[in-house]
Amino acid sequence: MKLNADHIRDRFCVAGISYRKADTTVRGLFAVDNDLHHQILREAHTLGIRSLFVLSTCNRTEIYGYCSHPEILARLLTDFTRGSYEEFLDHGFLAHGNPAMHHLFRDRKS
Repeated sequence: MKLNADHIRDRFCVAGISYRKADTTVRGLFAVDNDLHHQILREAHTLGIRSLFVLSTCNRTEIYGYCSHPEILARLLTDFTRGSYEEFLDHGFLAHGNPAMHHLFRDRKS
């Protein structure tokens, strides 16, 4: 079965938390170091997610990947960090398809 471009784009997801909605203390709960990064990648592979990357800085933590829904990525993040899923929903964001692509490639200066 060959997937069309729209289907592939719709499966591109992001789950993230940033300075826009969360203070330093809350963002720190979702920080990902090198060890956690490898654990998340291994679990993603177990779940059948083959394309995934994690960005974790002092201003934000974002997890991108191809999956059926961005909530899967949020669960991956909260399963391996000190932040709870409820805290993530209060302070984070989820997107898929074009909004997720736009978020990845937007100009951070604006």
